[in-house]
Amino acid sequence: YEYAAKSARFEAEYQEAKAEYEKLRREMRDYKANGLKPIRSELEKALADAFAANPEHLDAATLELLKSGILSADEHNRLIDKATADNNPTMVRLIAKHAKDRADQADADRNTDAARAFRAVAYKGNSVNGNSYLEAFDVMTSCFNRCMNNTALISHWDELNGEIVERF
Repeated sequence: YEYAAKSARFEAEYQEAKAEYEKLRREMRDYKANGLKPIRSELEKALADAFAANPEHLDAATLELLKSGILSADEHNRLIDKATADNNPTMVRLIAKHAKDRADQADADRNTDAARAFRAVAYKGNSVNGNSYLEAFDVMTSCFNRCMNNTALISHWDELNGEIVERF
């Protein structure tokens, strides 16, 4: 009977510890997942500031060229590549807007090849808005949640997210 009593006591302690472990595991997962929301909000605000239009970043000479209407789609493409390389989202947005206007004009003139080329430049410019960083953060968040649900994936975190972290 002593052996049975000890066995029952150990079994009860084991079940209590197991229940406490499961409770803590669920709470930690929820705590960690909810802890990422303020970080995403902070990132969103920082990206909005970084990609906001800034009059100090205007290049008057480039703006005059854009207004003149003499630039080809290839020249628009070079200008947008330079503005992207210079980390100047204001000029990227202006060049993209002018390219879209030129695409609309080419559509009206039924010049579909020119319209297509200008639209490609406009599309390239529209993607410079910081959303790629938010999407990358969301991918890492999703991966984190999967790792919390399947702890065998934790050891593969670098393998799953290393490229994203390096590009961030």
